[in-house]
Amino acid sequence: LLHISLVSLFLTGCSGGGYDGPKLHPVTGKLTKGGAPVGGVNISLVPPQGAGADVPPLVALTKDDGTFVIMTSSGHKGAPIGMYKVVIIAPP
Repeated sequence: LLHISLVSLFLTGCSGGGYDGPKLHPVTGKLTKGGAPVGGVNISLVPPQGAGADVPPLVALTKDDGTFVIMTSSGHKGAPIGMYKVVIIAPP
């Protein structure tokens, strides 16, 4: 059983230059299995159908300690506020 913890911090800061999509909010977490951190795992946040084309692809790669930071596919940290399906893809 994989356990994923997402911690969202809703701040008023900007997301950086070069991004013109919906406002991004920091999303971090830690992925564990049986209490042990799981590294090298791809995580995607998938918005529900009909959420709009303005929601960018949202991805992360867990570090060796299981921690991750959600980013847009263009490298901007964070995600728009909303409901997402979490997809975890572990290496073979």
